[in-house]
Amino acid sequence: MPQLAATGIEGRVIQHKAGWKVIWGPVHANAIPAFVRNGLTKTREMGAVGFPWPERVEMAIAWAFPISIFALLLFPFWSRSFVRKSTIGCSSITARPARHPGYGFP
Repeated sequence: MPQLAATGIEGRVIQHKAGWKVIWGPVHANAIPAFVRNGLTKTREMGAVGFPWPERVEMAIAWAFPISIFALLLFPFWSRSFVRKSTIGCSSITARPARHPGYGFP
């Protein structure tokens, strides 16, 4: 089975219920031929997951577009709601000092 594509799969449970022996394969599909030539044995490199900078940039670009579209669609509603909530009752309020006798106010 592909190592990272088997989330939630437990080899012991499959072996117990179905009688099959689970052999966890390499992380990347391009390593499968070497895995088979090696007698279905993984090397340390076959089990390692890397996340180099080109892949990180690709993921950032892939996520930036849908998130920015979502934000642009929500912004008009959010800004109207925010402005409406922040100005409720503010137009009639004026700052006046409290008038208490004996505190310097007539």
